[in-house]
Amino acid sequence: MNIQQIEASIIIPILNEEMYIEHTVSSVISGTKNIENMELLLVDGGSTDRTPEILEKLANENNFIRILHNEKGAIAPALNLAITESRGEFIVRMDAHAEFPKNYVNTLIDTLKEMPDAVANVGCTLETKSMSGNLVGETIAIVSSSKFGVGNTLFRTEQISQLRYVDTVPFGTFRKDALLSVGCFNEDVGTSEDLELNSKLRSSGYKIAMLPNLSFVYFCRESFRPFIIQHFDNGRCVMNKNSFSKSFYKLRHFTPMIFTLYLISLAIIYLSQLSFLIIIASLPFALYIFIALILGLGNAIKKRNPLFILSVPIILLTLHLSYGFGSIYGLLQIPFPFLRSINRK
Repeated sequence: MNIQQIEASIIIPILNEEMYIEHTVSSVISGTKNIENMELLLVDGGSTDRTPEILEKLANENNFIRILHNEKGAIAPALNLAITESRGEFIVRMDAHAEFPKNYVNTLIDTLKEMPDAVANVGCTLETKSMSGNLVGETIAIVSSSKFGVGNTLFRTEQISQLRYVDTVPFGTFRKDALLSVGCFNEDVGTSEDLELNSKLRSSGYKIAMLPNLSFVYFCRESFRPFIIQHFDNGRCVMNKNSFSKSFYKLRHFTPMIFTLYLISLAIIYLSQLSFLIIIASLPFALYIFIALILGLGNAIKKRNPLFILSVPIILLTLHLSYGFGSIYGLLQIPFPFLRSINRK
C-alpha cells in the first residue's frame, strides 16, 4: 500500500462485537471502490469475546486493515487514537453494529470533495433493523425508528429527498483538518461524543450536511438487558456534570427524565390515596398508553403479528424509563464505572 495514495481513513471503534464485526467489515470492503488505496482502522477497546480473533483474521486477509488497541475502552478515545494514527485526508467514522450499502464510502468522500471547505462533515440517515428478527429485536427496531420513541431525531425517523444542513449526522465523514482544528472528540461527554463534536464544528463556522437518497442499516440490540443498559447509560451521560450548559443537548434528551419523575409522582399520589388528584394526574399516562397501543396496533397490522400490540408499548416504556432513571442517576453524580461505552447512537 502506497502511503502517498491514501485518500481516506475508515475508522471503526469496537468492543465485544463478535456477532456483528465481520458482517460490518465485509459490507465495507465489498461496497467500497479502490479500498486498497485507503486504510481501515479497527480499534479494539479490550474485547473479551471472539472479536480479537476475528480482527486478526480480517487483517491477515486484507493488507489495508490495521488493528489499534484502545486501552481506555470507550468510543471517544478510540476515535481520537485512530485519528492520530490515520494517514488519510478524510476520516470516515463507522460503527460495528451496521451494514453499509454499495458505494457508501465513495459517495460521502466524493460529495465532501465537491462541497465548499466550510462543510466539514457529511452523512446520511439510517434504518434500524434487527439482525436476529426475534420479537424483542424487531420491536426495538420499531421503537427506535419512531418519533414517539426517540423524538425528533431526523436521521432515525425520516428519509430526505434533498440535501440539508443539520445539527448532526450519524457517524459521518470528516475533513481531517477540520477535526484537528476543534480538538477532535471530547472524551468526557460519555455517549454524546458525536453531538459534542458536531456542535464544536458548527460553533467554529463549519457546516454539517445530510445527503438525500443514501442510508445505511444500523442493527439494534436484540434483548432486554443490553437494551436497558444502553439507554440507562445514554440517560446517565446526558446528566453528566454541567450538562445543562452544553448546547448540543436538546429538550428530547431531558424528556425521559421528566416522564420518569412524573410516573414516580403518580405512584406517590396513588399510594397517598389522594382520590381527587388521581384521575387528573393519570390522564397524561393514559394518553401515553393510548398512543403506544395505536403504534403497536399499526405495526401488528403491517407485520401481520398481533404480538406487536403489546410488545411495542412494553419496549417504549422500557426505553423511556431506562433513559429516565439513567438521567436521574447521573443527576445525583453517582460514579458508574462498570458501564464501558457498550452502546452506539
